Amino acid sequence: MQRLEGKLADACGGWVTQVTAWPAAVVAVVVMITALLAWQGLERLGLDSDEASLFRPDVSYRQPREALTRAFPAVVDPVVIVIEGESEDLAHQATERMRERLLREPARFPSVYQPGGGPFFERHGLLYLDVAELDEVVVHLIQVQPYLGELAADPTLRGLFEMLGRAAEAAQTGELERSDIERSMAAVSEVVHAYGADSPRTLAWAEVLLDREPSAEARRRFLLIQPVLDFSRVRPAEVTLTGLREVVGELGLDAQPGVRVRITGSYPLSYEEADHVGWQSAAAGAASFILVSLVLILGLRSLRGVVAILVTLVAGLAWTGGFAALAIGRLNLISITFTVLFIGLSVDFGIHLVVAYREAMAGGRTRRDSLVQAAREVGPSLCLCCATTATAFYAFVPSDFLGVSELGMIAGTGMFISLFTNLTLLPALLMLGPEPARPKAPGPLPRAWSALLALPQRATRTVLGVAAALALAGGFLMPRVEFDLNPLRVRDPSTESVQTYDELLRDGMAFPWNVEALEPSIAAADALARRLEALPEVDRAVTVSDWVPEDQEEKLALIEDAAFLLLPTLDAVPRKPAPEATETVDALRGLIDALAAAPVLGDVGESLRDGLVALAAALDRTPEAERGAALGALESRLLGTLDERLRLLSASLRTAGFTLADLPPELRSRAIADDGTVRVEVFPSEDLNDNDALERYVLAVSALAPGSYGEGIVIYESGRVVVRSFRNALIAAALLIFALLIVLWRNLRDAVLVALPLALAALLTAAASVALNRPFNFANVIVIPLLLGMGVDSGIHLVHRHRQGGGAANLLRTGTARAVLLSALTTVASFGTLGFSSHRGLASLGQLLTLGLGLMVMANLVLLPALVARERRRGGESSYPV
Repeated sequence: MQRLEGKLADACGGWVTQVTAWPAAVVAVVVMITALLAWQGLERLGLDSDEASLFRPDVSYRQPREALTRAFPAVVDPVVIVIEGESEDLAHQATERMRERLLREPARFPSVYQPGGGPFFERHGLLYLDVAELDEVVVHLIQVQPYLGELAADPTLRGLFEMLGRAAEAAQTGELERSDIERSMAAVSEVVHAYGADSPRTLAWAEVLLDREPSAEARRRFLLIQPVLDFSRVRPAEVTLTGLREVVGELGLDAQPGVRVRITGSYPLSYEEADHVGWQSAAAGAASFILVSLVLILGLRSLRGVVAILVTLVAGLAWTGGFAALAIGRLNLISITFTVLFIGLSVDFGIHLVVAYREAMAGGRTRRDSLVQAAREVGPSLCLCCATTATAFYAFVPSDFLGVSELGMIAGTGMFISLFTNLTLLPALLMLGPEPARPKAPGPLPRAWSALLALPQRATRTVLGVAAALALAGGFLMPRVEFDLNPLRVRDPSTESVQTYDELLRDGMAFPWNVEALEPSIAAADALARRLEALPEVDRAVTVSDWVPEDQEEKLALIEDAAFLLLPTLDAVPRKPAPEATETVDALRGLIDALAAAPVLGDVGESLRDGLVALAAALDRTPEAERGAALGALESRLLGTLDERLRLLSASLRTAGFTLADLPPELRSRAIADDGTVRVEVFPSEDLNDNDALERYVLAVSALAPGSYGEGIVIYESGRVVVRSFRNALIAAALLIFALLIVLWRNLRDAVLVALPLALAALLTAAASVALNRPFNFANVIVIPLLLGMGVDSGIHLVHRHRQGGGAANLLRTGTARAVLLSALTTVASFGTLGFSSHRGLASLGQLLTLGLGLMVMANLVLLPALVARERRRGGESSYPV
């Protein structure tokens, strides 16, 4: 070990001797190489934002995805537009306007599909009701046919008030059941009262005419859009998503009262993610830069040293980016975080060099001699840190998780680049300019501080006992450590796409997470669907056959009965001429009198009468010239959707039986591929936001349909790949690092001194994630390699300093301990601000990293000195001098 360290010290010292002899030339050459590599990085280093490319092509779910994409390209990762209305009619009208507008622009919206909507379902919608349900609808329509006819002939406030007045009289005489008119009365009453309170509300004619209970599901419509994708962009679906926002604004749907349009799906999630992460990261980055600079200035007390470290850091980043461009040619959504890892570890190298340099300057050496001395003192430990940390990163290269595999290659090589730039550019920069003032040697510490720094060596047994107890407690919590595979829980919950996605999952409308199975024929698909529906984890399984209703003959007979009576009424022309304001007011007062004379209507009639009386009083106070506008506003709320609802009712009464061959092309193309492959869409029975529910659903469906694909399967399987990859890589990295330390140091005790604090910090970090309910996830998983790298580096520096000093001084009183603490503080300052982010992924990254770094520093600055003291006592010395 001594021979190896001697050779490394000679090599590092000799190299810095040459660098400091020609500092200006070295800086010029490094700057030119940096500029060239930075240009290469900017020119050639693209971003592959396709999440599928994060995993190797042979991962289990990739082939089923490709098969589904080939057969049904429009159903893979659609953009989901959710249109909700205050009433079913408003939702329908908004959706139709949106659908027709999008269909006119196939360049930005290649495929526009409305599940259960469009002209085909407008005509055949009644056939999809159960026979019993359809019978109730038909009976209701026949009973209200006379009143419906009056309203169809006069679809104005006058016609509505007159129709309701006659209905009230019929209810009082017993010609009409109260239940047949009650829903209409209640609906009109709600709108009238809302109008009087200046609250926007429209009459839900779909619920009134078809006698339906109001439901959130009926008031919600969907459009599924196949996006235009360009994976060379950070936001691959940007063309489609920006186009959708433009169309919503163009149609005025974003400002229409009673209508809400939201956009979600995998690509909208990523799009909003990029926006929110971008500005939050920028804000955190600005704060981090200020904090890191302050920490460095306060810790190093050398503005020149801080500037040299930061310039060296930027150069190292450019070199690493250039390497990534030449060796890999792209960054993925994981490897783009190599900057995070590089900054944390490269700053560590620079801090140790500058601290050692200033210690040498304070001892009376010249600037150049101090730099050479610093290189000789910390160079061997920097080389060993570089080797061990690079080994840790390279252990991720064989992983099936290609995102972290490429990150490992880039970050591992970046460690060697960091070592080179810190031993080359940093000393050259420090040599430029006039000779700096000699730093003052640190004075004696106050007695309290001295006692505190001596505590780990004086209270060795206590420290080791506490460490053992913490390790035992951590081991108890280890089986409960979790990896949260739900990508929604690392996103910003304030974004529209996340809120909408959450809501759809809770309501069982998990379009993007449904599992899709492929079968060679309709018969095989139907058989699989029936088997799947028998599973408790499955709500329903839909094939093309489910779009052909059963019992059509019986249903058509019922519809024909209604059509015989209703179609002549609905088609009646001409309509009555529009009324004058006075005629409408007279009809209003007539309805008030009719309601007063119909106590059989009970609370419903009384509520409507009260609202109408208030309305009449308000009209009396309104100038005559303004009454028409006031009545027009109320008519829009009460009758604005009536014409469209009557048209839809008329179309549905003209339905006819149909077969598979009669299904519209847009539906058939999503159910049967050109080669005859049939799609089975499987809906979950549970909320897939729950990881256990997702696992049950995926495993149950996959057992019956092994070649199936869906976002739910991707999330589950990719989570397993990530956990397996990190587990295997971390085990391999730990073993390789430990073996490397033994081989290079030829000293098992020193390797153990480095390994034990690191193991304790890792164990406690994992246990704390359980205790604080901060599970590992796709966002914070990079904490693991960063902590491993920094923990190993800190341990190596401290053990190396201990061996250099021969154990003659308190380890915590050395510049190395200060550098370890300062390095950790800069990393906490860099990433700790993320812990306050509203973005859950960024927040979990900042919080877990801050926690882990704190534990790592405590382990290295408390446990390691105690272990050193115990080792020395076994060798015969009772304590270290303070």
